[in-house]
Amino acid sequence: MVLVFSVQGSGHFQGYARLTGDKPDCKTGTADQSFDMSGPNLSPPLPVEWIKRANIPFQATRHLLNPYNDNRRVQTSRDGQVILT
Repeated sequence: MVLVFSVQGSGHFQGYARLTGDKPDCKTGTADQSFDMSGPNLSPPLPVEWIKRANIPFQATRHLLNPYNDNRRVQTSRDGQVILT
């Protein structure tokens, strides 16, 4: 499964990654993951392999449609919605 990340209001995707497992991998934490993952609605992050980290303008993804969201463009997807498989 490929995950596409964006920040609301940015007009860009910040990158995309491949999900590499279905269980949290607590051993792969890095120094840049210094945020607190405790709380009632949070769980450890799932393992991903970054394919591209960059600002990708929505304009460059106009051709990508989401079959799980009535074939709308991927930038109109909701948080946590599957986009590409």
